[in-house]
Amino acid sequence: MTRNAANLRLKLLRLLRPWHRRLGLFGVGFVLFLALSGILINHSNDLSLDTSHVEQAWLLDYYGINTPKHLGAYQYKSADGHTLSFNITDNILWLDHHQIWQADSAIVSVGKYRNFYVAASRQALVLLSESGEILEQQDISTGLPNHIQALGIDSDRLWLKTDLGQYQADEDLIEWQALQTLKPVDWIAAPTLSDKQYQQVANLARSAHLTWERVLLDLHSGRFFGKAGQLFMDLVALSLIFVCCTGFLIWYKQKAPKHPK
Repeated sequence: MTRNAANLRLKLLRLLRPWHRRLGLFGVGFVLFLALSGILINHSNDLSLDTSHVEQAWLLDYYGINTPKHLGAYQYKSADGHTLSFNITDNILWLDHHQIWQADSAIVSVGKYRNFYVAASRQALVLLSESGEILEQQDISTGLPNHIQALGIDSDRLWLKTDLGQYQADEDLIEWQALQTLKPVDWIAAPTLSDKQYQQVANLARSAHLTWERVLLDLHSGRFFGKAGQLFMDLVALSLIFVCCTGFLIWYKQKAPKHPK
């Protein structure tokens, strides 16, 4: 090896070593974070991260998940004395914290009918068990009146208020007949929500759109911080590639056999 080549190699090593060390130290924390978040993402199903919903209001605000326009809460006593909480958020019906029905239009009311529960949207009606299981569903194709406004129960009969008038169902909830009654129908109205109840129902609805798996994926990729976060993670990746390449080059130059002059 000539003296010029040796000097060039020495200068190159002197140039690479400090940058290798600086970028290596810079990337240590990010390597640990990427490794840990990658393990969590890889086992998100085992850890239930893909079904665990975010309930922190500030995080939901950060993702721009807005409060539903239509909220409602109904509570009924089950046969065994337990309280069942049915919540409405636009076109989604919840039993406690579980989503049990997603309608094609806004849900207008929930009521207790005999030993079952009935929920109605603007265009459909479902019969529910106490566990939230859908036992039967009706819509326009089965003869259900359209444009429903409210549910009512009178004399053990189910009533519907629609844009075109009032309808009464037969005992089997199969036929609907347009009727006018002198006695006012007891239409089921949603109870007024307190500020605390409103916030709970609103957060319940918003949390359905965001899981912890999604948050981890966004943090892992840098998308959590927008375009700037993605570019920053790209720079981190490039710096780690540089560290790997320079580390190999430094090792190779140090281990290279030295030829006699």
